[in-house]
Amino acid sequence: MRLLCANRFVFLPLLHGLLSLKEDKSKAISNLLQSATNMLKNGATPDVVDFAQATLTEITSVVLPAIINASETDQRLVDSTFTMFENALQELSDGNNRVLAANNAERALSHAHKACRGEEEVACGHKRDCDYELYGIWRRFVEEESIMRQLSTEIESHFCAEDANGTMWIFRDHSVTLFPPWLEQKPIVEHWEFQYDELVPTCEHLFIVLDDKTAECDALQLQLERAACAHGNVVQEVRNMFAESWAYAVFTYQRVIMEVHCLVISSPMR
Repeated sequence: MRLLCANRFVFLPLLHGLLSLKEDKSKAISNLLQSATNMLKNGATPDVVDFAQATLTEITSVVLPAIINASETDQRLVDSTFTMFENALQELSDGNNRVLAANNAERALSHAHKACRGEEEVACGHKRDCDYELYGIWRRFVEEESIMRQLSTEIESHFCAEDANGTMWIFRDHSVTLFPPWLEQKPIVEHWEFQYDELVPTCEHLFIVLDDKTAECDALQLQLERAACAHGNVVQEVRNMFAESWAYAVFTYQRVIMEVHCLVISSPMR
Protein backbone atom coordinates (compact mmCIF):
# COMPACT_ATOMS: atom_id res chain seq x y z
CA MET A 1 0.00 0.00 0.00
CA ARG A 2 2.80 2.42 0.80
CA LEU A 3 4.40 1.67 -2.54
CA LEU A 4 1.09 2.27 -4.28
CA CYS A 5 0.62 5.58 -2.50
CA ALA A 6 4.18 6.59 -3.13
CA ASN A 7 3.89 5.83 -6.82
CA ARG A 8 0.60 7.70 -6.93
CA PHE A 9 2.30 10.74 -5.47
CA VAL A 10 4.85 10.46 -8.25
CA PHE A 11 2.19 9.89 -10.96
CA LEU A 12 -0.36 12.54 -9.94
CA PRO A 13 2.00 15.53 -10.40
CA LEU A 14 2.66 14.26 -13.91
CA LEU A 15 -1.07 14.16 -14.58
CA HIS A 16 -1.52 17.62 -13.11
CA GLY A 17 1.31 18.87 -15.34
CA LEU A 18 -0.48 17.43 -18.35
CA LEU A 19 -3.75 19.14 -17.50
CA SER A 20 -2.09 22.50 -16.90
CA LEU A 21 -0.25 22.66 -20.24
CA LYS A 22 -1.77 24.99 -22.84
CA GLU A 23 0.58 25.14 -25.83
CA ASP A 24 1.25 21.50 -26.80
CA LYS A 25 -1.17 19.00 -25.24
CA SER A 26 -0.25 16.09 -27.53
CA LYS A 27 3.38 16.43 -26.50
CA ALA A 28 2.36 16.41 -22.84
CA ILE A 29 0.37 13.20 -23.35
CA SER A 30 3.35 11.58 -25.01
CA ASN A 31 5.60 12.62 -22.13
CA LEU A 32 3.15 11.21 -19.62
CA LEU A 33 2.90 7.91 -21.49
CA GLN A 34 6.68 7.71 -21.62
CA SER A 35 6.91 8.38 -17.88
CA ALA A 36 4.32 5.71 -17.12
CA THR A 37 6.16 3.24 -19.34
CA ASN A 38 9.42 3.92 -17.49
CA MET A 39 7.67 3.43 -14.16
CA LEU A 40 6.34 0.06 -15.32
CA LYS A 41 9.75 -0.97 -16.60
CA ASN A 42 11.40 -0.04 -13.30
CA GLY A 43 9.01 -2.20 -11.40
CA ALA A 44 5.73 -1.51 -9.69
CA THR A 45 3.05 -3.36 -7.77
CA PRO A 46 -0.01 -4.73 -9.58
CA ASP A 47 -2.11 -1.95 -7.99
CA VAL A 48 0.17 0.70 -9.42
CA VAL A 49 0.07 -1.01 -12.79
CA ASP A 50 -3.73 -1.16 -12.71
CA PHE A 51 -3.95 2.47 -11.56
CA ALA A 52 -1.57 3.67 -14.25
CA GLN A 53 -3.29 1.66 -16.94
CA ALA A 54 -6.72 2.91 -15.90
CA THR A 55 -5.48 6.49 -15.75
CA LEU A 56 -3.81 6.30 -19.14
CA THR A 57 -6.93 4.70 -20.60
CA GLU A 58 -9.05 7.51 -19.16
CA ILE A 59 -6.70 10.12 -20.55
CA THR A 60 -6.46 8.62 -24.04
CA SER A 61 -10.14 7.74 -24.34
CA VAL A 62 -11.85 10.65 -22.59
CA VAL A 63 -9.56 13.51 -21.61
CA LEU A 64 -7.50 13.78 -24.77
CA PRO A 65 -10.52 13.59 -27.16
CA ALA A 66 -12.26 16.20 -25.02
CA ILE A 67 -9.23 18.46 -25.22
CA ILE A 68 -8.92 17.93 -28.97
CA ASN A 69 -12.67 18.45 -29.52
CA ALA A 70 -12.69 21.65 -27.48
CA SER A 71 -9.66 22.93 -29.33
CA GLU A 72 -11.18 22.06 -32.70
CA THR A 73 -14.46 23.72 -31.70
CA ASP A 74 -12.61 26.88 -30.70
CA GLN A 75 -10.61 26.80 -33.92
CA ARG A 76 -13.76 26.41 -36.01
CA LEU A 77 -15.30 29.38 -34.20
CA VAL A 78 -12.18 31.46 -34.85
CA ASP A 79 -12.05 30.37 -38.51
CA SER A 80 -15.77 31.06 -38.96
CA THR A 81 -15.39 34.51 -37.44
CA PHE A 82 -12.32 35.21 -39.58
CA THR A 83 -14.42 34.68 -42.72
CA MET A 84 -16.14 37.96 -41.88
CA PHE A 85 -13.00 39.71 -43.17
CA GLU A 86 -13.20 37.77 -46.43
CA ASN A 87 -16.89 38.65 -46.73
CA ALA A 88 -16.11 42.32 -46.12
CA LEU A 89 -13.41 42.25 -48.82
CA GLN A 90 -15.77 40.48 -51.23
CA GLU A 91 -18.45 43.10 -50.55
CA LEU A 92 -15.82 45.77 -51.22
CA SER A 93 -14.90 44.09 -54.51
CA ASP A 94 -18.56 43.91 -55.54
CA GLY A 95 -19.01 47.52 -54.48
CA ASN A 96 -15.99 48.57 -56.53
CA ASN A 97 -17.59 46.93 -59.55
CA ARG A 98 -20.72 49.00 -58.95
CA VAL A 99 -18.57 52.11 -58.61
CA LEU A 100 -16.83 51.25 -61.88
CA ALA A 101 -20.17 50.79 -63.64
CA ALA A 102 -21.40 54.15 -62.30
CA ASN A 103 -18.14 55.80 -63.35
CA ASN A 104 -18.37 54.33 -66.86
CA ALA A 105 -21.96 55.53 -67.20
CA GLU A 106 -20.96 59.03 -66.10
CA ARG A 107 -17.95 59.09 -68.47
CA ALA A 108 -20.11 57.94 -71.40
CA LEU A 109 -22.65 60.69 -70.74
CA SER A 110 -19.84 63.20 -70.31
CA HIS A 111 -18.39 62.34 -73.73
CA ALA A 112 -21.85 62.46 -75.32
CA HIS A 113 -22.54 65.83 -73.68
CA LYS A 114 -19.22 67.32 -74.83
CA ALA A 115 -19.80 66.06 -78.37
CA CYS A 116 -23.31 67.53 -78.35
CA ARG A 117 -22.04 70.90 -77.13
CA GLY A 118 -19.49 70.84 -79.95
CA GLU A 119 -22.27 70.28 -82.48
CA GLU A 120 -24.28 73.01 -80.79
CA GLU A 121 -21.37 75.41 -81.18
CA VAL A 122 -21.19 74.63 -84.91
CA ALA A 123 -24.96 75.14 -85.30
CA CYS A 124 -24.72 78.37 -83.34
CA GLY A 125 -21.94 79.58 -85.65
CA HIS A 126 -24.04 78.86 -88.75
CA LYS A 127 -27.03 80.61 -87.27
CA ARG A 128 -24.91 83.60 -86.16
CA ASP A 129 -23.31 83.95 -89.59
CA CYS A 130 -26.76 83.85 -91.20
CA ASP A 131 -28.02 86.52 -88.82
CA TYR A 132 -25.06 88.78 -89.60
CA GLU A 133 -25.58 88.28 -93.32
CA LEU A 134 -29.29 88.96 -92.99
CA TYR A 135 -28.57 92.08 -90.95
CA GLY A 136 -26.12 93.29 -93.61
CA ILE A 137 -28.74 92.79 -96.34
CA TRP A 138 -31.28 94.63 -94.22
CA ARG A 139 -28.94 97.59 -93.73
CA ARG A 140 -28.24 97.71 -97.48
CA PHE A 141 -31.98 97.54 -98.19
CA VAL A 142 -32.62 100.41 -95.76
CA GLU A 143 -29.92 102.53 -97.42
CA GLU A 144 -31.17 101.86 -100.93
CA GLU A 145 -34.79 102.41 -99.91
CA SER A 146 -33.85 105.70 -98.24
CA ILE A 147 -32.36 106.86 -101.53
CA MET A 148 -35.53 105.85 -103.39
CA ARG A 149 -37.68 107.63 -100.79
CA GLN A 150 -35.61 110.73 -101.28
CA LEU A 151 -36.11 110.52 -105.04
CA SER A 152 -39.83 109.96 -104.51
CA THR A 153 -39.99 113.01 -102.27
CA GLU A 154 -38.31 115.15 -104.95
CA ILE A 155 -40.83 113.97 -107.55
CA GLU A 156 -43.74 114.55 -105.19
CA SER A 157 -42.47 118.02 -104.27
CA HIS A 158 -42.11 118.94 -107.92
CA PHE A 159 -45.51 117.75 -109.12
CA CYS A 160 -47.50 118.69 -106.05
CA ALA A 161 -46.15 122.20 -105.57
CA GLU A 162 -48.91 124.80 -105.11
CA ASP A 163 -47.63 127.11 -107.84
CA ALA A 164 -46.63 124.34 -110.22
CA ASN A 165 -47.66 124.85 -113.86
CA GLY A 166 -47.40 121.70 -115.86
CA THR A 167 -47.74 123.51 -119.15
CA MET A 168 -44.55 125.47 -118.77
CA TRP A 169 -41.37 124.31 -120.48
CA ILE A 170 -39.21 124.71 -117.39
CA PHE A 171 -41.56 122.47 -115.43
CA ARG A 172 -41.59 119.79 -118.07
CA ASP A 173 -37.84 119.99 -118.62
CA HIS A 174 -37.12 119.42 -114.89
CA SER A 175 -39.70 116.65 -114.68
CA VAL A 176 -37.81 114.62 -117.27
CA THR A 177 -34.71 114.59 -115.03
CA LEU A 178 -36.55 113.35 -111.92
CA PHE A 179 -37.85 109.98 -113.12
CA PRO A 180 -34.75 108.20 -114.50
CA PRO A 181 -32.91 108.07 -111.13
CA TRP A 182 -36.03 106.75 -109.44
CA LEU A 183 -36.52 104.12 -112.14
CA GLU A 184 -32.90 103.03 -111.75
CA GLN A 185 -33.15 102.89 -107.94
CA LYS A 186 -36.35 100.89 -107.79
CA PRO A 187 -34.84 97.58 -109.10
CA ILE A 188 -31.93 97.99 -106.69
CA VAL A 189 -34.32 98.26 -103.73
CA GLU A 190 -36.36 95.33 -105.01
CA HIS A 191 -33.18 93.23 -105.37
CA TRP A 192 -32.12 93.71 -101.77
CA GLU A 193 -35.66 93.19 -100.61
CA PHE A 194 -35.72 89.88 -102.50
CA GLN A 195 -32.34 88.89 -101.03
CA TYR A 196 -33.63 89.59 -97.55
CA ASP A 197 -36.90 87.69 -98.02
CA GLU A 198 -35.02 84.74 -99.55
CA LEU A 199 -32.55 84.48 -96.65
CA VAL A 200 -35.08 84.80 -93.81
CA PRO A 201 -36.36 81.15 -94.04
CA THR A 202 -32.77 79.88 -94.02
CA CYS A 203 -31.96 81.79 -90.85
CA GLU A 204 -35.22 80.67 -89.26
CA HIS A 205 -34.36 77.03 -90.11
CA LEU A 206 -30.88 77.43 -88.60
CA PHE A 207 -32.48 78.87 -85.48
CA ILE A 208 -34.75 75.83 -85.18
CA VAL A 209 -31.76 73.50 -85.67
CA LEU A 210 -29.82 75.33 -82.96
CA ASP A 211 -32.79 75.34 -80.61
CA ASP A 212 -33.32 71.59 -81.05
CA LYS A 213 -29.61 70.90 -80.53
CA THR A 214 -29.61 73.03 -77.39
CA ALA A 215 -32.57 71.09 -76.01
CA GLU A 216 -30.77 67.82 -76.78
CA CYS A 217 -27.58 68.98 -75.06
CA ASP A 218 -29.51 70.27 -72.05
CA ALA A 219 -31.17 66.86 -71.68
CA LEU A 220 -27.77 65.14 -71.83
CA GLN A 221 -26.44 67.58 -69.26
CA LEU A 222 -29.31 66.74 -66.91
CA GLN A 223 -28.61 63.01 -67.35
CA LEU A 224 -24.91 63.67 -66.73
CA GLU A 225 -25.63 65.57 -63.52
CA ARG A 226 -27.83 62.73 -62.28
CA ALA A 227 -25.19 60.15 -63.23
CA ALA A 228 -22.53 62.15 -61.38
CA CYS A 229 -24.73 62.28 -58.28
CA ALA A 230 -25.43 58.55 -58.55
CA HIS A 231 -21.69 57.89 -58.92
CA GLY A 232 -20.92 59.92 -55.81
CA ASN A 233 -23.69 58.19 -53.85
CA VAL A 234 -22.43 54.72 -54.82
CA VAL A 235 -18.87 55.63 -53.79
CA GLN A 236 -20.05 56.91 -50.41
CA GLU A 237 -22.31 53.90 -49.90
CA VAL A 238 -19.54 51.41 -50.69
CA ARG A 239 -17.11 53.21 -48.38
CA ASN A 240 -19.61 53.29 -45.54
CA MET A 241 -20.58 49.64 -45.95
CA PHE A 242 -16.95 48.49 -46.04
CA ALA A 243 -15.97 50.60 -43.04
CA GLU A 244 -18.94 49.26 -41.07
CA SER A 245 -18.37 45.62 -42.10
CA TRP A 246 -14.63 45.76 -41.42
CA ALA A 247 -15.05 47.45 -38.03
CA TYR A 248 -17.69 44.90 -37.02
CA ALA A 249 -15.44 42.04 -38.19
CA VAL A 250 -12.50 43.41 -36.18
CA PHE A 251 -14.66 43.86 -33.08
CA THR A 252 -16.25 40.40 -33.36
CA TYR A 253 -12.98 38.62 -34.13
CA GLN A 254 -11.19 40.30 -31.22
CA ARG A 255 -14.03 39.42 -28.87
CA VAL A 256 -14.00 35.76 -29.98
CA ILE A 257 -10.21 35.55 -29.57
CA MET A 258 -10.43 37.00 -26.07
CA GLU A 259 -13.24 34.62 -25.10
CA VAL A 260 -11.28 31.62 -26.38
CA HIS A 261 -8.20 32.76 -24.48
CA CYS A 262 -10.24 33.19 -21.34
CA LEU A 263 -11.70 29.70 -21.71
CA VAL A 264 -8.22 28.23 -22.21
CA ILE A 265 -6.89 30.02 -19.15
CA SER A 266 -9.85 29.23 -16.90
CA SER A 267 -10.21 25.54 -17.82
CA PRO A 268 -7.39 23.11 -16.90
CA MET A 269 -8.79 20.68 -19.44
CA ARG A 270 -7.91 23.05 -22.25
